[in-house]
Order: sequence, then structure tokens, then C-alpha cells
Amino acid sequence: MKKKIIAVWRVLLTNCRLMFGKLAHGRKLKYGIATCLAASDEVFISHRGRLDFGQGLRTRGHCCFNVQENGSLVFEDDVFINAGCRFNCHKRIVVGSGCEFGPYVVVYDHDHDFRAIEGLKGGSFSYGDVAIGKNCWIGANVVILRGTEIGDNCVIAAGSVVKGKIPEGSIFIQKRYADVRKIDK
Repeated sequence: MKKKIIAVWRVLLTNCRLMFGKLAHGRKLKYGIATCLAASDEVFISHRGRLDFGQGLRTRGHCCFNVQENGSLVFEDDVFINAGCRFNCHKRIVVGSGCEFGPYVVVYDHDHDFRAIEGLKGGSFSYGDVAIGKNCWIGANVVILRGTEIGDNCVIAAGSVVKGKIPEGSIFIQKRYADVRKIDK
């Protein structure tokens, strides 16, 4: 009974917090019934960014949702995000319904363009949408990079770095050797 009361209070507090966030952000922020963020989560939406939490999203705490100019971060329904996950969106990240994230997962739809004339100091970025299918399980400490498409019903092993296309129903395990290449400018 005590757990149910705590859960109800957490949902009510989250909805109050999101309601005040919606007043500040207007149409840039959407959320559905039973969305439940932890008090320690950070939400940043820039001037023209959009964030949609869907229905039933739950977090374990200390998560960061960062949506920059013209970015669109979309979560479909019933997504669970464990402690310390970060979603950093400059263009588009979509997470399918029923996905579960282990602790400390990071998802980026952009990279610094180190080949730019001024290098990293130039502040240029390369972009690529990220799409994570429905009912995926993303293990602890996974890094998902720009241009990644993960099909439905995939498992991404803990500690993996993912870039590219992962077919539906796959189990992805990071290779344990380095692929070192010379950088051509």
C-alpha cells in the first residue's frame, strides 16, 4: 500500500512539474498520462526545439533531456529510462514504444566536426537522425551515435558503442578490438 501511495505522489508531482514546464515552454513540450520523471532529472528545450515524452515514460533519476535549436526528441509510449541516461538532440531522435534503457546510456544525433577549418574550436557539427525501434532493450553504459537506426525488438549489450543500422530482432555486442584509422584532411 505504501509503495502505491508513493507511486501516485510521484506521478502527481511529475505532472505538476511538467505542467509548469509546459507553461514555460508552450507547444515545445508534450507529455501523456502517467509520465513520471524523477525530481533530479534535467529538461532543457531551446527556442525552437520540441520534446514529446509520450504516455507512461518513467525515469529512475539524474537523467538529462537536452533539445537544441530545431531538434525534435520523441519518446513513444511506455518507455523506461534508468538512472543517469542522457539524450542530446540537435536534429531528431525517436525512441519506440516499450523500450527500456539501462543506467548511463547516452544518445547523440550529432558529432563535432573535427575536420572543419578551425577544428573542434570552430563549433561545427555533423548530424544524423537516431531511430530506436519498439521494444528494444539498451544495456548499461551504451553509447548510441548519430546516424544510427536500431530495428524493433533488439537487444544492445552493455558497454557497446552503436553506429549504423542494426536489423530488427538483433542482439548487438560490441567488438572488443580497436579499429584505428588515419584521419585524412
